[in-house]
Amino acid sequence: MKSALKKYKEHFFDKTSSVALFAFFLIVSYALMYFYPVTAILLVPFIIAPFLFAFQAMNSNANANIRFSFKNFFRLYSRYYSPSYYGVYRLIISTLKALLVYMAFFVTIGIIGGAIISAVDPAINDLVNQIYAVTSYEEMYEIIDTLLARDSFYIYMLVTYVVSFFFAFWMFIHSVGISSLSFYCATHMRGAAYMRQISYAYRFAFKRFRRQFYRDYFKANFLGIILLVVGMLAGVLLGYYLNFDLDKVVLFGLYGASFLLLFFLPYYFDVLNELYIKYFDYYQQATIDLAKMNIERLKAAHDLSEEELEKLNNFLAKAEEKKEDNNVSKPIDGDDTNDNNE
Repeated sequence: MKSALKKYKEHFFDKTSSVALFAFFLIVSYALMYFYPVTAILLVPFIIAPFLFAFQAMNSNANANIRFSFKNFFRLYSRYYSPSYYGVYRLIISTLKALLVYMAFFVTIGIIGGAIISAVDPAINDLVNQIYAVTSYEEMYEIIDTLLARDSFYIYMLVTYVVSFFFAFWMFIHSVGISSLSFYCATHMRGAAYMRQISYAYRFAFKRFRRQFYRDYFKANFLGIILLVVGMLAGVLLGYYLNFDLDKVVLFGLYGASFLLLFFLPYYFDVLNELYIKYFDYYQQATIDLAKMNIERLKAAHDLSEEELEKLNNFLAKAEEKKEDNNVSKPIDGDDTNDNNE
């Protein structure tokens, strides 16, 4: 989108400063994952995701002429854990989607590729059959080393792992990206609801304009897909020519794709913001419809206290009020006093 590109140019320094700071924490996280892969369980939800949130918020603030500062960046890091924003990226759902995609491609490519490689190099069948007859782990590892020493089998495994990981990684960042639309909802409706409510409402609304949205989304982000492919291939080739193990080669593909996409991120988030604004009326009306449906359902079930009814009516009143508010894209600071608190 031209407007997103224009914003990138107008606020280039502030946006790239945020990119550089986010890149620093990403590099540190990737370095730890390289030597201690299990740390990804903690690094993704507690380091990468909150700093990605701070970056997204700083990028949005830059469009409102709020200059980059380290103080605001780190204050926004803590805002990620506030009720209005926590869970914005739906990391568990995104991870599960990525795992399903990985397994689907791994099994499919493994079966098809296995049939091809067996026909091209029949000796591999004998080595694979020997694995079933081993009596110790030492023998099994020796046969596996022999298999990997054969160029045909190594290429087969490399293609299987890399292609499966590529589509899994794409699914993860795509799912996180689409989920991050809730960030703009939460910023606009700040104080009106918790993230779980905002996320549910947005997904309810998203069904109404999904087809048009994806047409605009992929058209605007086509360059990002190219950068993802080029970055992944560059990283994999580097790891391959450095004679790294398969898992490290795949990691280098992750590094290449991530770092090539870094400076695309400001544009990407600005595109999401523009699309949120474009389809805001759908979201707003769906939010109101959903609130009315829930109020009526709870009233009918006599399962609503006066306090709960007041909260729901307050949310509905704010939603109706926001329909007249044209300032959809708002800045966010590090102060959480406007957030809802239970």
